[in-house]
Amino acid sequence: MANVSNENLILKIRGISDRVKQIQDEAGDILVRNIRSQARQKFNNDPKYPYEFHNSFQDDNVVYHDKNEHAVFVDHPAAKRLEYGFGDITIRPKNAEKLHFKGVNGEDVYADEVHIKATKPVGYVRAAMKETQEDLKKRFKEVMS
Repeated sequence: MANVSNENLILKIRGISDRVKQIQDEAGDILVRNIRSQARQKFNNDPKYPYEFHNSFQDDNVVYHDKNEHAVFVDHPAAKRLEYGFGDITIRPKNAEKLHFKGVNGEDVYADEVHIKATKPVGYVRAAMKETQEDLKKRFKEVMS
């Protein structure tokens, strides 16, 4: 009789392990969803950020879950500065005489340097991580019941 009990215990442990692995597999996708949601919320109604900017965070090549690496990436040049903020910065050309970019109306703009005023932290990834933590707690309760 003890042998049957041990087999049942082993099956139960394997079942729990499989359910925990299922949550692990879902966690990255949940975080990606929440980062995109937070980016929409934080950047959407702020006139400093044009539609193309906050919409870029919805792109699968910008915010993505690499299941092989077990990691979520935010591959955007401004990601870290937006998350944590930054002090005043000056941008100067490295491999050219002038900086070249498009202006507000799509016109070509050339400049010796560009001054960007300090920004406050937006904290969209940290907010998404907190939201994901809560989502995973709920998901864990669902899967384990």
